[in-house]
Amino acid sequence: MVLLILEIDLILGNYYPGLGCLAFLFLGNFNDFLTWEDKSSSNLGNGPSPLFCTFLNKFHLQALHPNGPRLTWTNNSQGNRKTLERLDWAVGNSIWHSQHPNSILNHLDFFGSDHRAIQLSINQNHHSQFSRKKDKRFLFENVWLSEPQWNDVLLEAWSSNTPSNDPSTNLLLKQSTCSTFLSNWKHKAFFGLCKRIENGANTNILDPWIPNHRFIPTQIPTSLVHVSDLLLPNGDWNIPLLQTHFQQDTINDILSLPPPDNSQSDSYFWQHSPSGHYSVKTGYHDYEEGLVSLISQQCWNARNAAVFRNQDSNPVCIEQEAQDYLDFYQAAQDKRMTQPQSTTDLNHLAWEAPPVGTLKLNTDAAVSSHKNKIRGGVLVRDHTGKVIAATAFSRMGQMQPQAAEGWVLWEGLKWSRDNGINIHHIEVDCKNLLTDLQSTDENLSSYGTIINVIRRMLSSLPL
Repeated sequence: MVLLILEIDLILGNYYPGLGCLAFLFLGNFNDFLTWEDKSSSNLGNGPSPLFCTFLNKFHLQALHPNGPRLTWTNNSQGNRKTLERLDWAVGNSIWHSQHPNSILNHLDFFGSDHRAIQLSINQNHHSQFSRKKDKRFLFENVWLSEPQWNDVLLEAWSSNTPSNDPSTNLLLKQSTCSTFLSNWKHKAFFGLCKRIENGANTNILDPWIPNHRFIPTQIPTSLVHVSDLLLPNGDWNIPLLQTHFQQDTINDILSLPPPDNSQSDSYFWQHSPSGHYSVKTGYHDYEEGLVSLISQQCWNARNAAVFRNQDSNPVCIEQEAQDYLDFYQAAQDKRMTQPQSTTDLNHLAWEAPPVGTLKLNTDAAVSSHKNKIRGGVLVRDHTGKVIAATAFSRMGQMQPQAAEGWVLWEGLKWSRDNGINIHHIEVDCKNLLTDLQSTDENLSSYGTIINVIRRMLSSLPL
């Protein structure tokens, strides 16, 4: 917005007697400059403005000295026709300057405009940070508005406490805090990245580590910083603590995670892929990104058809074909995900006795959705089929079938080790779990934690 000097003069002329005891400052494009140092051009026809100088003297206003390139406007011409002028100013009265002695006017980049962005900093610490390192520009993304939890995110970002009682300082601090919060949320929330919890020591509680939860609106006390703060000394979740600070649906999702492995560090994985690895196919989980990718692919196909087969394509048809393909893909995925799953393979074999003098460990899991609980049984038998030992486990939460089977096997191996039972053979009734254990591919997902622990435990057994 252009601040016309005559209009400001008129406003101050009417209200200046009452404003004389108040601190005030004008910031923006005045469309005028004061000295020849404020212009760089071969065209000397337009010189310094006497009107601007008279205006400043009349109301005892002083201009802030800029930090950065002096000239703020360009006509975007090249060669001798290029003109640069300082048209953007911050001018305040003596009271404002005395109350904000450390204020700095930062001249930033053009960012595609013919005017530089200008930033008023009234905090000395902010200026010192600016002088050391160029701040990254904050960009608001319209796609955020489509997020179901956007209102909670924005409220949390804007509700941060600010230490200043000065309204202008408070506003600037809130803007800075809000932009930082949203930038961090953007990087952590999008693209399907999620933390796989092992010991929880290097994962902040507000990081994306709970599947299907991009943001935790509940206020978390400052004493709880890392996910490890939510764990008991034995590695189990501190359920009373979770119930104090999290909503029940969030607790259910936390309890659905495999048990943390205290011997390993946390890592990121792609949560829309069973293996935790990103691929273009799983990237279509994000509908809008998938549509853009498919439209690009359809455009490339249309280009090839025009170049090699002399066939023209209608842009509307290109978009519709991409839309139809993505809808078909998502419908297929939804159908696959809604099919009932069992932890037990239907074509299982009868129990086979181990060799003489050895023991076999059998495990099985059951998932109860209405009780939000997983149960498992462990059985150790010798070559005659005699039961040597048996036990059962249970835990709150839900897991995918193969993850539940893996958890029971994990617990069964620990139980056998702790009770001095030497296992020589293992038999499970989940083919997917067996395939994953035998695979050499790395699984980055939370389920991969179970696979890795079982592999380490099996390596120490005389199998």
